[in-house]
Amino acid sequence: FSETQIKSTLFLGCKMKKVAFINATAHGVDYSHSNLERAKFINADVQSSIFKECNLREVNFENANLRNANFRGAKYLKAANLLRAKCLDYIVVDDELKNELKSLRSDIKGL
Repeated sequence: FSETQIKSTLFLGCKMKKVAFINATAHGVDYSHSNLERAKFINADVQSSIFKECNLREVNFENANLRNANFRGAKYLKAANLLRAKCLDYIVVDDELKNELKSLRSDIKGL
């Protein structure tokens, strides 16, 4: 999916291990309950995407725009992986992760 444009698409419960969204635009995409282990969202614009209950082990969000993304209930999601993103404004995460992000980076809007 590198260098593609995707809008309002559903990938519900998909097995997408090692998928690459490099320099891609994926606005409003729903990945709920999918396995995105070791996926790459490098320089990707994934605003308003939904990652509820996803397996996000070792996902790379380097320079990604995650504005308004929803990570509620995501499994294996680490603050260190999210902090590599360019924009984390108004993201939705579980309370424990929210507190960790607030302590590590104070410029995130809407946390």
